[in-house]
Amino acid sequence: MTIYVPNAEEENERQCVALHLEETATKVEECKKNRAKHLVIPMRPRPLTNDEDALVSDFALCKLDKGLYVELYYWTNHGLDDAALNFCTRDDDSMVPTTREDGSMVWINSSASKPAAGVIADCNLTPADFAQAIPRIIAAFED
Repeated sequence: MTIYVPNAEEENERQCVALHLEETATKVEECKKNRAKHLVIPMRPRPLTNDEDALVSDFALCKLDKGLYVELYYWTNHGLDDAALNFCTRDDDSMVPTTREDGSMVWINSSASKPAAGVIADCNLTPADFAQAIPRIIAAFED
């Protein structure tokens, strides 16, 4: 009767296979415990939001030019839709007197003197609105 004694190479290969099986079992168990951590993220093209020039209200642009605080609402889809609806509704030739910081009077377009009716405060914007507005306002700052 002969006893089979594995040589060093066979023993090393057997240990590698056993280690690989143990690592695979540990990985499968980890995936079961933390499913969200191991989800496959599909590769999708990023939406092109800044390719088209956005028509922002004149009121927001005037405030931005003066360096005043401007709500992000004007760069959300709702704010852009509101600006597009009200773009040609006022008389372009009408002027309104306003006072500057130094007290002098200056005449500006009537479209630049009135804010939008349904402005939403920045703290009340949804995450989707916030994500839409940020790239647009950054592009406006760069211009």
